[in-house]
Amino acid sequence: GDWEVGLALFMERAFRRAITETEAAARAELWRQDGAHAALASVLLSPHFLFRVEEDRTDEEPWAVSSWELATRLSFLIWGEMPDAQLFALARDGSLCAPDVLEAEIGRMLDDGRAVALGERFAARWLGVSGVPSQAVDVRRFRGIGVGLKRAMLRETVLFFDDLVRRDASLLGLIDAQHTFVNAALAQHYGIEGVKGCVTVKQDFTGS
Repeated sequence: GDWEVGLALFMERAFRRAITETEAAARAELWRQDGAHAALASVLLSPHFLFRVEEDRTDEEPWAVSSWELATRLSFLIWGEMPDAQLFALARDGSLCAPDVLEAEIGRMLDDGRAVALGERFAARWLGVSGVPSQAVDVRRFRGIGVGLKRAMLRETVLFFDDLVRRDASLLGLIDAQHTFVNAALAQHYGIEGVKGCVTVKQDFTGS
């Protein structure tokens, strides 16, 4: 019936992959015996929902991931969340693994506002600044560096990396760029004039 189709689609989305006939039949039987709540709870308590599970392989040589695994890796890297409907559709028909389709999808994902997660989850850790907000500071030597300013410093790094990726700019910009992302408090700390308010903005500091 329609509920069986809906359950199968729910499982596919929850597991982020194609489901087997055995998996679908088992949850459908649970639905019949104990109701919808039991069937849905079984899906949401499955390791395939709670963890990003990939197919077991015994090969010692590198292998290509499946289209479903690729979709999940991309979405959690770039967006920090599960694939959207378009990624799922491309995973389902296998076309995501085609180089031109993959390149187009990466471009689409980077153009999405959710791509800031790449800076929040990857760059902040890679550059070692994720712990800045909780980093202890000697306030006797460095006056004015409170929690708000430290959060602004972290936000600066996240937005700078996000901007660098969106512009497809060189990583050397991390060293010699002539702009940054600051709010008024952080701009004052850096000695940059002309920035007002608490909203973080892109600021050119050439000649400052």
